[in-house]
Amino acid sequence: MDKVPCDPSLLENYKNEIMNSEIDTETKRRIICQTKIWTSLNENPPIQLILESDIIQALLLYSEDELCDPKMLFDIVWIFGNICSCSSDEVKYMLTLGVDDFFIENLENQITQIVELAMWGLGNIAGDNPKSRDVLLFKEIVPKLVKILNSVDQKKNLKESFFQTFCWLVSQLVRGKPSAQPQHISDILPIFRELLFLNKRYLYPDILWGLSYVTDEDETVANIISDSPIFDKLTELIDLSFGFTINHPSIRIIANLASSSENITDKLINSGLIQQLIIHFLEYNPEYTIIRKEVCWCLSNIAAGTLQQAKSLIVMGEMTEKLKRLLRYKKDPEVQKETMWIITNLSNHQDSDIFKYLLDNDIFAVFTSEINSGDKKMIELFLQNTTQVIKFLNKISKDTFSAQELEKLVLLLHYIETTIQNIKPMIVTGQIRQQCKDIKDSIQKINKKFNLPQNLEQKVAQN
Repeated sequence: MDKVPCDPSLLENYKNEIMNSEIDTETKRRIICQTKIWTSLNENPPIQLILESDIIQALLLYSEDELCDPKMLFDIVWIFGNICSCSSDEVKYMLTLGVDDFFIENLENQITQIVELAMWGLGNIAGDNPKSRDVLLFKEIVPKLVKILNSVDQKKNLKESFFQTFCWLVSQLVRGKPSAQPQHISDILPIFRELLFLNKRYLYPDILWGLSYVTDEDETVANIISDSPIFDKLTELIDLSFGFTINHPSIRIIANLASSSENITDKLINSGLIQQLIIHFLEYNPEYTIIRKEVCWCLSNIAAGTLQQAKSLIVMGEMTEKLKRLLRYKKDPEVQKETMWIITNLSNHQDSDIFKYLLDNDIFAVFTSEINSGDKKMIELFLQNTTQVIKFLNKISKDTFSAQELEKLVLLLHYIETTIQNIKPMIVTGQIRQQCKDIKDSIQKINKKFNLPQNLEQKVAQN
């Protein structure tokens, strides 16, 4: 078809011809095809002109005509799906026309290509905003999706794209804040489980992202997943061989679970999943900063849990050296900060074993010496952690430490004072200034309490 410019007068003619029962089917087919071409343009599709022309209403009516053959219906569904992939205003307008009902009705079409396009259109609506998502959920879309899933064995030669679009739609139905209603999530969870156990690797990313959405801030769902076969499947998927697109959402789910209940966190630790994250993902491909950040966030959630959970971290293989390497990796400041959260949360427990672990392995020292003095968030984390260090030192006696540990403590206090002195003036607030003063005063008292040496030049040079 030759390139045809879109203008209001032509659209008006098109609309009238679609609505005119005396116009032949081939002319209407040509109009529908041209409208599809316009809405499919990569650059500046004339969506607003099309909506203003009321041709969408005409196409909706014609889609119910017995003369609208499957190919024409396919193109109409395509047109509507294209428009619903545009702006929120355009999605909202399409909803006022009842396009969502049109898509839902076509989920039961006997032609799988039309069903796939209808699912794509619904996914565009659901993914636009939580309000549009909930409109679909309250129209009982989920039972229709269950029916589709239950019938896939009866349909031959379904393309991968059909399953991918189905998974993507289901994940969009649980995406966004505020979250979907608990009952809707409960209805969708079995779909995720069935999809996961189809064991189609190309479906895992959308399934896992969907599960990450429902485990975020919902402890009830987290409990259901942790007690289901989904949890066991996760242990299989936490493997480098699956690659970034599967590793990333899998780790997000685990991090979400680690921030839920004490029992679930214990299960994660006992399953060996956390150890796997430390061994395989704390130094993931440098291109994927987000993976390291997710793992550190997961570990900081565990560090903020019970004392027993925090202690389980410090005995995990490779934890110590990897923490120090991440603290030193200044090319990745976001990961540095997440790593600092792990240490700060560990310090908050005020436990002697944890404190000695952080001191003896020089983790406190590396944390303090690798601070970016111009990064306000890092300084705030440094001050928060240092406050916990001071608090612990104030409540214990000198004989708690060995001679070697006292030497490390001397150096740590020196690093703290040096870091305070080097804080950039531009980030200093009244609160930061007061915290620094309180810490320096406390260090003087600790030096006297422990009778620590004041001449540090030689020890610092040796380290």
